[in-house]
Amino acid sequence: MFLILGMIAIALGAIAALAAARFPVRQVQLERWGGDLMVAGVALLGFSFPMI
Repeated sequence: MFLILGMIAIALGAIAALAAARFPVRQVQLERWGGDLMVAGVALLGFSFPMI
């Protein structure tokens, strides 16, 4: 479960960070959210490996 959530969070974070250039008004906010999602995804992946 954590493995799937981690991969989804990393993918959504990358999409948000890459899409930030298209929305200049919300660029800083999207980059921050994307980075936070990617870090949370990596943490979930790291948490899930001992459970495998």
